[in-house]
Amino acid sequence: HDLGGASSIVFSNGRLDPWMAGGVLTSVSDSVIALIVEEGAHHLDLMFSHPDDPDQVKQVRATEREHIRRWVAQAQHKPQQERG
Repeated sequence: HDLGGASSIVFSNGRLDPWMAGGVLTSVSDSVIALIVEEGAHHLDLMFSHPDDPDQVKQVRATEREHIRRWVAQAQHKPQQERG
C-alpha cells in the first residue's frame, strides 16, 4: 500500500474478517493508524454498540474516537488558507 501522502485515517481490521489479508495492518504514521480487533469480524467496530460487544471492540472504538476528535480539533485550528 502506498500511503505516503495520506493522513487522518484509521484502518480497523477484524481478525475474524476474511478480508483482513488485504487490509492495512500496520500504522504508517501518527495519523494513518492500523488497529487489529482480535475478536472482530468485518465492520464490527463500525456497527451500533451492543452490551455484548467484546471489550476489545469497545476499546478500539474509543481509540478511533480519540483520533477522530484530535484530527477535527487540529483542522478547526488551522488558518483558513490551509483548509483549502
